[in-house]
Amino acid sequence: MWCVALEKAAWARYTKRIAPMLFRQVCGAVSHVHRNLIVHRDLKPSNVFVSAEGGVKLLDFGVAKLLGDTDRLGTLTGAGVSPFTIAFAAPEQVERAPITTATDVYALGALLYLLLTGHTCMDVAHSSVADAILAVREGVVTAPSERALTAVDAQRRGVASTMRLSRTLQGELDAIIMKAMRREPARRYASVDAMADDVHRFLRGDRVQAKTDTVTYRLRTFVRRHRAAAVGIGVTAVAMVAGSAMTLYQANLTRVEASRAERASLFLMHMVGEPDAHFGDPFSRIGPNGRIAELIDSSLARVPILFRDDPRIRARLYTALARA
Repeated sequence: MWCVALEKAAWARYTKRIAPMLFRQVCGAVSHVHRNLIVHRDLKPSNVFVSAEGGVKLLDFGVAKLLGDTDRLGTLTGAGVSPFTIAFAAPEQVERAPITTATDVYALGALLYLLLTGHTCMDVAHSSVADAILAVREGVVTAPSERALTAVDAQRRGVASTMRLSRTLQGELDAIIMKAMRREPARRYASVDAMADDVHRFLRGDRVQAKTDTVTYRLRTFVRRHRAAAVGIGVTAVAMVAGSAMTLYQANLTRVEASRAERASLFLMHMVGEPDAHFGDPFSRIGPNGRIAELIDSSLARVPILFRDDPRIRARLYTALARA
């Protein structure tokens, strides 16, 4: 029933907004039932009615069970009628184990799976009853994002491609569904309200409880919830880093230039100053009657040897000696 109503919705926002919002209404109805100590036991699309206005109503309590009713009085199961639909049945239902509110949590996970992918969580349509029951009993469910989706599935959910749909399902939606459909009832959501709260967290971009909490996940959800602030922080951080880098670059450039100037000055001082055993004394080679040109020529010959590591100093000294 609800699929017909959803065909009229804005499909472009279906997967990430409309389906989870409608699902939260279903959770609210089931939670109300649980507060009245009743387990529905047969949650499936045909038992959920969505009105044209988007309101959700829960139908068919024919196999519902009162919590604590161990004798199964007043239910169809007392007459031997199967109390579940195999495609939405929890493992404890096919194993005839105790039924609790966790059974409805499992079925809600199966409903959300169908809403988001267009497929039931287990492909039992063409299986024998025995094979279908075995599949449910083993509780092996493929994550929604890993399901073999079709182009029609993506189109109906307002998504450009099956790859884009898989990426949309991956992460929080996968985690919510897989937690609700865990084989062991105790490992599922503690209540329908807890599951609805996680769906609400997803809708507002917050961290969902079903997903493993990591620093990366916290950061990603913070950025998603506070996109404008995150952009501002990012721009400020980039500006600060760029400013610091520019300051360091300028400081380093100043140091390099000062070092070059000092080396060039020392060379010119030694050229005409006192003899230096390490540097050499040009006057000692050209004699007391030597000409200034010979002194400059001798110095020019030493420049490429002493300053082979720095072409800027060589250029400066060549210029100075040329002027001399």
